Formats: sequence, structure tokens, C-alpha cells
Amino acid sequence: MTSMKNTQITEKLYQSQLLLSHLIDSAFDGVTIMDPSGKIIWYNKAYLQISGLSPHLLDTLTVDEVLERGFVKLAVSREAIIQKKTITKLNQYSTGIEALVTSTPVLDDEGNLLFVISNIRDLTELNRLKRQLDQTNSLTESYRKTLQEMQLPSMNGKQIIYRSSAMEKIVSLAQKVSAIDTPVLILGESGVGKDVLANYIHFINDRHDKGPFVKVNCGAIPENLLESELFGYEPGAFTGAARQGKAGLFEVADKGTLFLDEIGEMPLSLQVKLLGVLQDMKIQRVGGTKSIPIDVRIIVATNANLVEMIQAKKFREDLFFRINVLPIHVPPLRERPEDIFVLLMHFLQMFNEKHGTEKALPPHVIDQLLTIHGPETFVS
Repeated sequence: MTSMKNTQITEKLYQSQLLLSHLIDSAFDGVTIMDPSGKIIWYNKAYLQISGLSPHLLDTLTVDEVLERGFVKLAVSREAIIQKKTITKLNQYSTGIEALVTSTPVLDDEGNLLFVISNIRDLTELNRLKRQLDQTNSLTESYRKTLQEMQLPSMNGKQIIYRSSAMEKIVSLAQKVSAIDTPVLILGESGVGKDVLANYIHFINDRHDKGPFVKVNCGAIPENLLESELFGYEPGAFTGAARQGKAGLFEVADKGTLFLDEIGEMPLSLQVKLLGVLQDMKIQRVGGTKSIPIDVRIIVATNANLVEMIQAKKFREDLFFRINVLPIHVPPLRERPEDIFVLLMHFLQMFNEKHGTEKALPPHVIDQLLTIHGPETFVS
């Protein structure tokens, strides 16, 4: 009877030990058990992966020998053996894994050291996430400071959004030329915002209170209609003309500003008439004989190379010299990357307000956008 009971106890102990062994072996953390001499007498699979050591080495080497061979940076368990108290330190293994090691001594009732149990927690992924979070926080702080430094010159609700020194010089130049009624030529690639810069010049000039800002795209209006659109026409001037005639855009823009976009697309025949208007500040309607005085500020813009067009006899040289008195060249966004972030924030806010949303751009997305060419638009 006693023999059967002892057998049952032995079997239960075996099962308990087996269960405990499997439980520890399936743990994510590494676990080792060391005797007082520094010999590792037990370890789990996680420790093998973290340390990169083979079972053969662990079965034959002491902790001092593992340390001497450079498999670990610190011997945390050795300190626990010496001091007979729990030691927790960061350690690094030859695998490159960073781990938090806690070595706890196991003492008998008389204070003698029996074992040291070490728990090794892999911090590599956690540290990577922490570094990523620190980087994200750093970017967020950088962008917050950039927002505080945004320069937003006001023009009665209109804004030129910029942060770069290149745009600062352009805005400063626009402010200076706005006080002079001499024609302004704005140069730049398509999409850099030449029309809004022209609008800005009009808004900060006294003409803003006296007359409208009228924009004409010379390349969008058919050649046979452009003349009548610009100069107007008298009753019966041509087939289909309105019975009462029509005022041209020069007259509509009186006391204000006329912006001629894509001036390079204007036909040569109209270039002659425009030159006459710039010289005399008078227009004559199509089919009319009377000169009509006008008071208009002329701003023109183009993405074309007018010098090459002059050489190809597609643009009049005398008109070029007349409009090229105050040229302003607007560089594309790829040449002033400092403006990308403030533009992103501006348009994000604008569309959120327009659609009643609260969309946001994660810092890592913004960081990616800053490393590629942005849209060729710089104003709104």
C-alpha cells in the first residue's frame, strides 16, 4: 500500500516537473538556472535564441568563460552570486539583442546560496519602437516649431504661404513694385502661382479699393475672339455681335488691374495693339473709331522663354522691353523645399474647414513627402 502511494507521489512530482519544464520552455523570456560555481544547469529555448549559444557551449562553459569569449557584455548572474541579492541590468548579446536581465539568488534557511535564477527579457523590439516614437516626437516638435514660424502676410483674407528665404524676397519685391503702376512681368513654370502673386500685388495697392482684378488667359480664348474680349466692340461690328455692343476687359478693369496670363500665347497682331495701349493708355473697340482712355495696372505672366520666342519671331521685341520693366521670377517648389510643410498644413486646414472634417497627416507621412518633389503650387 505504502509502495503504491509512493509511486503515485513520484508520478505526480514527475508530471509537475514536466509541466513546469514545458511552461518555462514555452515562455517568451529567456530563463537560466545557475549553481554557485557559475555553471548553467538549466536554460530554456528562448535563452538559446537570445544568446545565440548552442546547448553544447552552455553545457560546458561557466558564466565567466561565456563572458571571456564575448558572448555577453555583462555577467549579471555573477554579480548576483557574489552579492547574494537580486541584480537587474541591461545586457547585450553577441546576437545584437538588447535584454533586461534580472538575476535572483535562491538561498537556504541558513543563507547559503543554492542557485541563481535569471530572467532575460528581449528589449530589441521595444527599444526599436521607443526610438521610432522618439523620432516621431522629435518630428512633431520640429513641425510644431515650424508652424509657429510660418509667415502669413495678410491681404484681406488672402494669404501667401511661405517659409523659404526665396519666397520672402519675392514677397518683399512684390510689395515694392505694387506701389508703382509700371507693368510687371511674372515668370515661372506652370503651377507656381503666378496668378495669385498678381492678385497679391493688386490687393496691397490702392487700386484694390478703386477697381477690380480682372484675369485673362491669353491661351484659353480663341484668337478670333481674344481681340473683342480685350478691347470690346461697337454695335454691329461683326456677325453675331450684341446689338448694344460690349465693353472689353480693359474697360472692365478700369481703375483696377488687368492680369494677362500666358502672354506668350497672344497673337502677334494683338501684341501690336497691346503695345499701343501700354504707350497711350487708350483703347479702341472693334468696329469703333473713338479712342477710350483707360486707367489700368497691367500685370503679365508666362511660363515661356520670351527671349527664345523673340528670336523665333513669335513675340515682339519692343513689347517685351515694354513689359519687362519689373520682372519677378517665381522658382518651383522643388527649389524651395522649406515651403512644403507649411503648404501641407495650410491646405490640410483649408480642406478640413471646407468639408467639415478633422483629417491629419501622421509625422512619418509628412517626412516622406518632404523627401520627394512637392506640387508645383506655392500660394492659395
